[in-house]
Amino acid sequence: MTDIGSPRRLSSGEAGVLGALATAVLGYSFLQTSMVTAGAAIQREIGTSVTLIGLAVVGAPLLAGSVCTPLLGVLGDRYGKRRVLIWVLGVYLLSSLVAIPVRSIEPLIAVRAIQGIGLAVLPLGFGLVRETMPDRARLGTGLLSGSLGFAGGISLVAGGLIADRLSWPWLFEFGSVIIALSLLLVLLFVPDTPGVRSGRLDVRGAAVLAGGLIGVLLAITWGPTKGWQSGSVLGFAAVGLVLLAWFPGLQRRTSQPLIDPALLGGGAMPVTHLAAFLLGSAQFVFYILVPQFALADGSYGFAASVTTAGLIVLPGSLIMLLGGTVAGMSRSTWAALSLGFGLMAAGGVALALLHNTVTEVVLTYVVVCLGIGMVGAALPLAIGNVAPPDRLATANGVNAVARTVGGSVGGQLAAAMLAATQPVAAVPPMEAGFIHGFVLAAVLAGVGFLAVQLRDRCL
Repeated sequence: MTDIGSPRRLSSGEAGVLGALATAVLGYSFLQTSMVTAGAAIQREIGTSVTLIGLAVVGAPLLAGSVCTPLLGVLGDRYGKRRVLIWVLGVYLLSSLVAIPVRSIEPLIAVRAIQGIGLAVLPLGFGLVRETMPDRARLGTGLLSGSLGFAGGISLVAGGLIADRLSWPWLFEFGSVIIALSLLLVLLFVPDTPGVRSGRLDVRGAAVLAGGLIGVLLAITWGPTKGWQSGSVLGFAAVGLVLLAWFPGLQRRTSQPLIDPALLGGGAMPVTHLAAFLLGSAQFVFYILVPQFALADGSYGFAASVTTAGLIVLPGSLIMLLGGTVAGMSRSTWAALSLGFGLMAAGGVALALLHNTVTEVVLTYVVVCLGIGMVGAALPLAIGNVAPPDRLATANGVNAVARTVGGSVGGQLAAAMLAATQPVAAVPPMEAGFIHGFVLAAVLAGVGFLAVQLRDRCL
């Protein structure tokens, strides 16, 4: 097991590195989260379908990010993580500036697809923390991971306010300012990190991995609208699964593989990737259902505005920073993972039972988010314990994709829970749909807890 440092006080230089990387995370999170909040406003102004808005807000960046992230992680390990991060932030900034005057759906989808590159900020950032502050890596990783939840909470409220008071193109203007600031801070405070690997890039492996991810994610994205039994959905799913199943064997037979097979299925890696998938699945069930419950106007819910719903979930989002810090200070990565999944499961059950008042929802959601923050921080720590230093960004990139795919699955599960109790489209879902969804999220977190218990001696 590799020692990645104990939590001690950060120096000014290390604080500068963390501040720069946290600002980059904020820039990525702001547009990803606020665009979801503004989805309805965008649809009204552009006058397009819910399906196309969903593709612009979530689908396009999800597809592009899932394909780009592992490849950019590989490039970061080969040519230097700082160099690749600067390139990623530059492209993200340029796409945000291009999006400001956009008022039609097709170019918006294209721009949002380009912005999927921002997902690579996370694995590159975790790798830079490890390289630039090795004796503070646990604390730094915890703080950086926790800042993702913090940024999401702030972005959720800010996105609602901007959509309500200004207009949705302002999101790209504010986002451009944050991204430009993060790019400047990275240039000023993050030291250069030369790559440690060389050789030919495995183009065939990259194509197989990209094709597999695109096939699976297209099936997940189109399933609800085209029907899960439609030929196109089944075809994409089949092709994607076949390519993903072929990929590990292909990498083992390649002299210079794109991704070391040990990072896919060696040692403790399978449980970290499974945990990431389950975290993403449960997390997005909560992320979708809790705000929707607050917005509901009927025999349940609080008839909240978009901004008020954001304020209801804000305490939970902010507590993720504490969860990440606690995980970073923990000496046992598996213990942090176990406790985090346990809190998520307990919070999900509590939400299913206690949701009659705003106070009950806020407090139970805080428990959920504390667990999310702990698991989210413990995963890169677990990877740092088992992945070779020259493959750290690659390993974190694979883990980020597992979490993202899990999030896509969780989003569809949440929608299915609500649709099952919504007899007519114009009628809100019944309360039972939310209760079933909260229980489902608790079960997913419980499976994560059990998976960790079965492998608690891997690290």
